[in-house]
Amino acid sequence: MKHLPDKVRWHIKEREKTSKEEAIYISQVINFFQKKLNEKYFSILDVACGNGRLHPYLRKFGFKVFGIDSSKELIKEAQRKFPKYSQNYKQADMRNFDLKKKFDVALSWFTSFGYFKDKENILVLKNINKHLREKGLLLLEIPNAPVRVKEIQLHPDFVLKQGIFLEIINNKIEKIGRQKFWILKQTFYLKKGKDFKFFKKETRKVRLYSLKEITRLLKKTNFKIVKVLDSMSFNSINEKTRQMLVVAQKTN
Repeated sequence: MKHLPDKVRWHIKEREKTSKEEAIYISQVINFFQKKLNEKYFSILDVACGNGRLHPYLRKFGFKVFGIDSSKELIKEAQRKFPKYSQNYKQADMRNFDLKKKFDVALSWFTSFGYFKDKENILVLKNINKHLREKGLLLLEIPNAPVRVKEIQLHPDFVLKQGIFLEIINNKIEKIGRQKFWILKQTFYLKKGKDFKFFKKETRKVRLYSLKEITRLLKKTNFKIVKVLDSMSFNSINEKTRQMLVVAQKTN
């Protein structure tokens, strides 16, 4: 997370503990659908790649991986971690980047989509489409709105504590017309002596989509849905699905 010193980046480090498992799943999904669709998928564009935590594993599995992110700090971190592939990372806005190349697969993982209202989220999907080759694959992992809305309404606030680090999280649902947004407020404290002192506050806003809504957006941006999975499994989504993986193919 931007501007947090290493000693309080425990939530990033905790997420990195599951990176290998997630990368294995992603590679299994790609391999499954390249057989199902009779295609060969080799190159991956990771949109909102963060510090590239999934990439060493995906490369080990034989994929050529590129990444973009709006955070200059995270892109620099990825370049430091993977100097051999430093040219494969670019700081860019997902709505209007232009890499002047096409990829077999576009990956949007761990709620990396939905940072804007529908009009701009459509621009994101159009830009991803532009960077995919004919019949390219999109793996779009997003929260399942009906389930997440209920969760947030039942449990809006909680506290995370790790050593000298304290994080207070406040969640709420905001409606703008028919669009529902997840507002996540994080307040960070550092322990000094016997007390915790305020360190930083961040707010994130994510558009939550139902399957019907995301299907409509994908159709508008020339994608067809191949399958919708309960993320981290090969099961179809159900009434308890928190994260769904929408597998879509470029139509033109």
